[in-house]
Amino acid sequence: DGMLQEYKRRGVKLLDSYKTAVFLSAFTTLIGVGVLIFAQHPALKSIALRECHAIRDVHSGPRRADGRAFFITNGEPVMLWDWINSLLVALGEPPVTKKISLGAAHAAGAACEVLWNLLPIRTEPPLTRFVATELAKDHWFDLSAARRALGYSPRVSMAAGTAELVAWYQGRDQSLS
Repeated sequence: DGMLQEYKRRGVKLLDSYKTAVFLSAFTTLIGVGVLIFAQHPALKSIALRECHAIRDVHSGPRRADGRAFFITNGEPVMLWDWINSLLVALGEPPVTKKISLGAAHAAGAACEVLWNLLPIRTEPPLTRFVATELAKDHWFDLSAARRALGYSPRVSMAAGTAELVAWYQGRDQSLS
């Protein structure tokens, strides 16, 4: 049975793939724990904590999540520019008041992409068509599959997460002074 499993797909040896997958899983677990322990940014802490829980659940519980991707959110819809402006105000910055159309932003993103490809610039363009589209629309995602398969429940509200982010930025600014 072991040999059958090893050569299951069209006579290709799978054992090396399995070993690599186990190594990568262990490596990401260590990275997740390291980020969780050392991260100061609230979003990184949250992501690392969820990653550690997901890896624990996959390895200790029934295989309800194997190979599936899940949306992990705080469960609250967010109106992007309202949130960005509330964050800016909380940080003592003026809110964004000017707007351009999606078409104009998309064209500017395309121009940046072309310039960055033509010129010897090694950084990412400041605007891309993808970013323009993402910033032009509000997004929210259904996390019911993560609730069912992973037992996930949000731990931090949007308001509490934003307050923690503001405190982090303010503490960061003071440490740079």
